[in-house]
This record gives sequence, structure tokens and C-alpha cells, in this order.
Amino acid sequence: MAQFDVYTNPMADQRGRIPYWLDLQSNHIGQIDSRVIIPLRNLHAMGPRIEGLQPLVTVAGQSLCADVPAIASFPARLLKNPVTCIDAQRHDLVAALDYLISGY
Repeated sequence: MAQFDVYTNPMADQRGRIPYWLDLQSNHIGQIDSRVIIPLRNLHAMGPRIEGLQPLVTVAGQSLCADVPAIASFPARLLKNPVTCIDAQRHDLVAALDYLISGY
């Protein structure tokens, strides 16, 4: 598992709204059995997006909202093979985390 890996949402009943989860946890913290994730939401399945707090990311050619305020912990064993890694979008994702914590 690596930071910024994207996984198919293992909860089939949610995939219409949240097709993927993004692993935000540092690569240096692998010994615990959970991972810090955020949902990657379909744009049609959410209300207005807050610029800077909910950045757009691209997965498999699809534009999705990285819903940073919905950050959560999830059992690592349920995150199977990553679909892709969006490390190239690291700057926007870390900036959104900073915004969530500090307000700017």
C-alpha cells in the first residue's frame, strides 16, 4: 500500500456515488492495520464543491471530487489491488488537507 494509491470502493452499494477511495496515509506508517482514506465522489452525486478543500482528481479518465472533509480510517485488509496512483496530484491533495486543518 502506498500513499495516493486509489482503490475501488469495496462497498458495492456505495459505488454509484463513491467509486473509489484514496489512501492518504504516509508510506512510513505501514505497521498499523488501518489506512487513512478519503472518498472520491462522482460529481453528480454531491452538492456544490468547495474550491481548494475538495479538489478534482482524475481516475481512469473520470473527473472525481476528492472529498477531503469526509476523511476516515478504514481497515487496510479491505483495500485490495490499487487501480492507479495519483501522486502527481499530491500538491492539491496536501493543500486541501492543510485547508481542512488550518482554514487556509
